[in-house]
This record gives sequence, structure tokens and C-alpha cells, in this order.
Amino acid sequence: MSYPAFISTVFILLLSPGPTNTLMGLASARNSFWVVPRLLPAELLGYLTMILPLTWLGGELIRRWPETALVLKAAAAIWVMYLAIKLWVAGNKDVSDRCVTARRIYVTTTLNPKALVFGLVLLPPPSAS
Repeated sequence: MSYPAFISTVFILLLSPGPTNTLMGLASARNSFWVVPRLLPAELLGYLTMILPLTWLGGELIRRWPETALVLKAAAAIWVMYLAIKLWVAGNKDVSDRCVTARRIYVTTTLNPKALVFGLVLLPPPSAS
């Protein structure tokens, strides 16, 4: 994949709506836009937590144990569903329960299906040299 194609794919994937983007937008709407830069390190750490091991070990792990891919997809789907339900019923709960924290951003980004796309599809496995 060429660099311009890679960069545009990454840009589009990161800007497409997803659970992390939803939480960032919610944090901005509830507090102010200036809370978002404080949450960005948690998002970056979440992506790195998932993408680096997937890039280094993911392809081989899934080749040896195909059910690993199902476990990863199921964990991501369960977390996204949990978040959707939490956001849906948030209007009926106490305000303290509706806070978007760095921890929630980290966990959501780690289980974000976009991390699977980055780690298993977009980034090539490291070459053993």
C-alpha cells in the first residue's frame, strides 16, 4: 500500500463514527471542548495497547488458533453494546455516572473494532531481519 493511500485510509478510519468518537463528542458536549485534549492520551494509549501486540503477534496467533479472532470480535462487540446501553439510559441516571473518564476512553479504544483493523489489516507484520 502506498503512503498516500495508507495515510488517507488511516485518516478516514479515525474520523469515522465509532465508540471512542462518540464518547469524545459526549465529553465535549457535556463539559467543554477543552476536556477532549486531556482525554487524547488515553485514546492513544488504548490504540497502542491493542495495535502493537496485534501487529507483532496477531497474524500468527490467529493463524494458529482461528478462534482467537472470534474472541477478540466478541469482546469488542460486547463492550460496544454495553456502551450503547449505558449511553441510551444515561438520561435516567445520576450525573456522576455519566462522566466520560480517561479510563472509559482507554477501555473503549482498546476494544474498538478499529484497533483490530489497524493491527490485523492495515499495518504489515514486522519483518524478522
